[in-house]
Amino acid sequence: MTRIADIQRTVARYYGMSPAELTSRDRDRMFAHPRQVAMYLSRELTGHSLPVIAHWFHRHHTTVIHGIREIEKRSINHEELRHDLWCLRKKLAK
Repeated sequence: MTRIADIQRTVARYYGMSPAELTSRDRDRMFAHPRQVAMYLSRELTGHSLPVIAHWFHRHHTTVIHGIREIEKRSINHEELRHDLWCLRKKLAK
Protein backbone atom coordinates (compact mmCIF):
# COMPACT_ATOMS: atom_id res chain seq x y z
CA MET A 1 0.00 0.00 0.00
CA THR A 2 1.17 3.51 -0.78
CA ARG A 3 2.05 5.66 2.21
CA ILE A 4 1.20 9.35 2.60
CA ALA A 5 4.88 10.15 3.15
CA ASP A 6 5.69 8.55 -0.22
CA ILE A 7 2.96 10.59 -1.90
CA GLN A 8 4.23 13.80 -0.32
CA ARG A 9 7.81 13.10 -1.39
CA THR A 10 6.81 12.12 -4.95
CA VAL A 11 4.45 15.08 -5.47
CA ALA A 12 6.97 17.54 -4.01
CA ARG A 13 9.72 16.24 -6.31
CA TYR A 14 7.36 16.30 -9.32
CA TYR A 15 6.52 19.97 -8.72
CA GLY A 16 10.11 20.97 -7.82
CA MET A 17 9.74 21.64 -4.12
CA SER A 18 10.60 20.01 -0.82
CA PRO A 19 8.14 17.96 1.23
CA ALA A 20 8.42 20.66 3.91
CA GLU A 21 7.25 23.31 1.42
CA LEU A 22 4.39 21.03 0.40
CA THR A 23 3.11 20.84 3.97
CA SER A 24 3.93 24.43 4.91
CA ARG A 25 1.31 26.97 5.99
CA ASP A 26 1.96 28.97 2.81
CA ARG A 27 -1.26 29.53 0.86
CA ASP A 28 0.45 30.71 -2.31
CA ARG A 29 -0.87 28.92 -5.42
CA MET A 30 2.66 27.65 -6.07
CA PHE A 31 2.33 25.50 -2.92
CA ALA A 32 -1.45 25.10 -2.64
CA HIS A 33 -1.99 23.32 -5.97
CA PRO A 34 0.64 20.59 -5.40
CA ARG A 35 -0.63 20.21 -1.82
CA GLN A 36 -4.17 19.66 -3.10
CA VAL A 37 -2.88 17.12 -5.62
CA ALA A 38 -1.06 15.28 -2.84
CA MET A 39 -4.14 15.31 -0.60
CA TYR A 40 -6.28 14.03 -3.48
CA LEU A 41 -3.86 11.19 -4.20
CA SER A 42 -3.55 10.41 -0.50
CA ARG A 43 -7.30 9.89 -0.28
CA GLU A 44 -7.42 7.89 -3.52
CA LEU A 45 -4.39 5.67 -2.97
CA THR A 46 -4.28 5.08 0.77
CA GLY A 47 -7.87 4.88 1.91
CA HIS A 48 -6.94 6.83 5.05
CA SER A 49 -9.61 8.95 6.71
CA LEU A 50 -9.78 12.69 6.15
CA PRO A 51 -8.52 13.47 9.69
CA VAL A 52 -5.47 11.23 9.16
CA ILE A 53 -4.66 12.91 5.84
CA ALA A 54 -5.22 16.32 7.44
CA HIS A 55 -2.73 15.44 10.18
CA TRP A 56 -0.04 14.59 7.61
CA PHE A 57 -0.56 17.95 5.86
CA HIS A 58 -0.93 20.02 9.06
CA ARG A 59 -4.46 21.01 8.05
CA HIS A 60 -8.04 20.62 9.22
CA HIS A 61 -10.04 17.81 7.62
CA THR A 62 -12.38 20.35 5.98
CA THR A 63 -9.37 21.79 4.14
CA VAL A 64 -8.63 18.30 2.83
CA ILE A 65 -12.22 17.98 1.62
CA HIS A 66 -11.93 21.33 -0.17
CA GLY A 67 -8.61 20.34 -1.77
CA ILE A 68 -9.95 17.01 -3.01
CA ARG A 69 -13.05 18.68 -4.48
CA GLU A 70 -10.91 21.33 -6.20
CA ILE A 71 -8.79 18.69 -7.91
CA GLU A 72 -11.87 16.71 -8.93
CA LYS A 73 -13.46 19.85 -10.38
CA ARG A 74 -10.35 21.15 -12.16
CA SER A 75 -9.40 17.78 -13.62
CA ILE A 76 -12.59 17.74 -15.68
CA ASN A 77 -11.43 20.60 -17.94
CA HIS A 78 -7.65 20.60 -17.53
CA GLU A 79 -5.78 18.06 -19.59
CA GLU A 80 -2.47 19.06 -17.98
CA LEU A 81 -3.80 18.26 -14.50
CA ARG A 82 -5.13 14.89 -15.68
CA HIS A 83 -1.69 14.19 -17.17
CA ASP A 84 0.02 15.18 -13.90
CA LEU A 85 -2.25 12.84 -11.93
CA TRP A 86 -1.58 10.01 -14.38
CA CYS A 87 2.20 10.54 -14.14
CA LEU A 88 2.12 10.69 -10.35
CA ARG A 89 0.01 7.55 -10.07
CA LYS A 90 2.47 5.77 -12.34
CA LYS A 91 5.46 6.91 -10.26
CA LEU A 92 3.75 5.84 -7.04
CA ALA A 93 2.85 2.41 -8.44
CA LYS A 94 6.54 1.49 -8.82
